[in-house]
Amino acid sequence: MGGGIGFGMLFRLRNLTVSDIPMVDPLLMAAYDRPYSYSGRLRRLLELEPEGWIAAEPDGEQGGMPAGMGGIVVMGKTGYVGLVATDPALQHRGVATLVMRRLLEIAASRACERVFLDASDAGKPLYEKLGFVAEDGVGHWVRKPRDEGGRDAATTGSRVYPLAEEGPSQARALGDLLSDICRLDRSCWGDNRDRVLAAYISDDPASALVARGPEGEARGYAILQREAAHLGPMVALDGASASVLLGRVLAIAGAVTLNAYIPEANLEAARLFGAEGFERTRALTHMRLGSPLDTRRRRLVYSQANFALG
Repeated sequence: MGGGIGFGMLFRLRNLTVSDIPMVDPLLMAAYDRPYSYSGRLRRLLELEPEGWIAAEPDGEQGGMPAGMGGIVVMGKTGYVGLVATDPALQHRGVATLVMRRLLEIAASRACERVFLDASDAGKPLYEKLGFVAEDGVGHWVRKPRDEGGRDAATTGSRVYPLAEEGPSQARALGDLLSDICRLDRSCWGDNRDRVLAAYISDDPASALVARGPEGEARGYAILQREAAHLGPMVALDGASASVLLGRVLAIAGAVTLNAYIPEANLEAARLFGAEGFERTRALTHMRLGSPLDTRRRRLVYSQANFALG
C-alpha cells in the first residue's frame, strides 16, 4: 500500500473495517476533543462507502492502534471527506497528508468533479496546500435540554407529515414520499445523495418529516438522528417550511441535548435555531477542491447530515 516518512517513521495505509471501530473511536475522541463516541457514525459511513475509509499505521505493526484515519463518501459526482484525524502523539509527521492524498486518489478513481470537507483551524493549512479553497463556514450548534415542546406547527402556514405515515390527502406509497424527498434534496444540496437519505430513513422512518405546501408539494424535510442526538440532514425551500419542521422535530426529540451543523451562508437557519435555544459552540471552514456547485444551495441547507456527508 502507500507509505510516507515523518521523523524517521514509516506509515502504511489500509482499508478501515468495522473491526477497527473500537480502536479508532478513542483516536477520534482525542483528536477532536469530544466526549461522545463516533462508533455509530462510523458504522453508517463504512456501510455507505466500504472502500472509502482509510487507516494509517506504523509500518511493520498490524492490529495495533492506528496512527490516523479519514474517509470519503461519493455522492453523484461529489466526494465528501470527513473524520480525518491523527493520534495526538504522532501529529506533524505527515500522517494526515498521507491519508488525504489517498482519499483524493479514490475521488479521482470515482470520477468526482469536486471534493468537499469541513476543516478545523488546525487542519485548514494542510487542505490549502492540497488545493482546497474556502467556500463557506459551518457552525456546530447545540441545544441543551429544555422542558417546553416545539413551536405549534399549525401556526406556520405549512403542514408537516411523519414520513412513516400518510397525511391527509397524501395517499402515496412510502416509496413515492422517499422520491419526493430525494428530488427535493438534489435541488437543494446540489448532487445525488439518495442512498444516504435512504439509509437514514430506513433506520427510523418515524424520525423523518416532510413539509408540504398548499398544493401538496414537498417544501422541505428533516431527519432526526436519535442515536447521535443530531438534527439533520434538513433542507427547506423557505423559512416558513423550515420553521414548522424545526418545531415538530423539537417536539419529537423532547428534553434532550440536540446538535445541528448549520452553514454560515444560511442566515435564516441561524435565526430560527437561535430562537429555539440553540447556541453555536464552534465553527469550521467549508472547503472545496474542483468545480463548484451553485453556492446559493448553502442557503437552503438548514443542518448538515454530519461533517462527512454534508
